[in-house]
Amino acid sequence: MGQGKRWSSEESAHLAEAWIHASEGVGEFKVKGTSQDGNEFWAKVLEEFGRKAPANAASGTYLKRENKGGETRPPIENHFRDKIQRDCKKFNTSLRKVLCSNPTGCSEQEKINMAVAIHLGKSDSMSYRHKGFEPNDWPFYQAWLVLKSHRAFLPPTPPPPDEDIEEIEDDEGSVPPSDTAQALFTTPKVATASDTSGDSDVQPSMQPSKQRSRGPEYVVKKTKAPKKQEEYRVKKHKTIVATLPLNFKEFLLSLVLFGSVLFLFLGGLCRY
Repeated sequence: MGQGKRWSSEESAHLAEAWIHASEGVGEFKVKGTSQDGNEFWAKVLEEFGRKAPANAASGTYLKRENKGGETRPPIENHFRDKIQRDCKKFNTSLRKVLCSNPTGCSEQEKINMAVAIHLGKSDSMSYRHKGFEPNDWPFYQAWLVLKSHRAFLPPTPPPPDEDIEEIEDDEGSVPPSDTAQALFTTPKVATASDTSGDSDVQPSMQPSKQRSRGPEYVVKKTKAPKKQEEYRVKKHKTIVATLPLNFKEFLLSLVLFGSVLFLFLGGLCRY
């Protein structure tokens, strides 16, 4: 066997596919359990990884890799744990920055491109100029595409916006936030009776999810908006009146009293 060469993007993606294949039907605690269970698991990964190796695989790649000095785990386990798994989870932090910024007019792929740019240090925050960034510049992009549907690598869900602010702004013509998390491979939570609380008129089966799906939740909040908006306007009106200068209030009161006296005086003249 030859010394291990640099892992290609395709080889890392094949290892991710082999890991997914071996993970089917294997509980998380079993994989992290005894060394024997772990050895059995990685034996399955190695077997599937070997099936995906091309017939003309170069020396030092796929099953032709050797352990480096001092390493006790198989090369594929080292590469997956120390490189692929760690970097893919770290990338989700960059993706969360983009999703929380809620960029408008961007496709899901463009949001991922901007996240890759952040992950590779091209920017500290979301930037529209990176919408067309090449995601394959990240060596583990293809592996992430394979792993993102697994529960251990699910893309992040941005936090829901403040309800009161969303409802007031909706009256001004703002567009409700896009359901980015649902578009990025997540499944809405099925509500149960335990999710209901207070005096809500929503039936248990229709109770909106509080974790992922914001579509139904937004509809419920929108029906409550007019009442809260009216309360907001009344409070705003009271606040304006309360902040008027004292002299100006006295002037208005005097003006009202003067108008009343003048009305009575003119009414008396008309009788004569």
